[in-house]
Amino acid sequence: MALSQAHVLVKSLQLFPLFSWELSVKIEYLTFYIGFMVVFLFLAHTFPQEINKKIVRMTLFVCILFSLTTLFPAIIFTQFLSTFQIWIGFMLIYLLYIVSLAALRKREGSYLNFFTIVVLMIAIVNDLFLTYK
Repeated sequence: MALSQAHVLVKSLQLFPLFSWELSVKIEYLTFYIGFMVVFLFLAHTFPQEINKKIVRMTLFVCILFSLTTLFPAIIFTQFLSTFQIWIGFMLIYLLYIVSLAALRKREGSYLNFFTIVVLMIAIVNDLFLTYK
């Protein structure tokens, strides 16, 4: 939900013609990179028994690394989006596994988080199909 609200915020910045396009794209990419990191950390905190700590550290590293790419001009950092989307696809499958495991162990909130990840996966696949049709 936060990711979609951030996207709406960035799109609303187009109402300000003096606002730099490059800065708005940087904000949009940063919300995507950091937003996924926040979602991943939330699930890692919610289900600490099910998640691998090494994968949590790797996710932090990857999200921070991609966030740092926004320090470069847009012609450079926009080239990395497809790579991050592929990586997120694998991480969403992993998160689905983690939440499924938590549901089998009857952890509190696991069913709602499972449903949320499935909806997020459907939304991402839909977005990818619309973007790359």
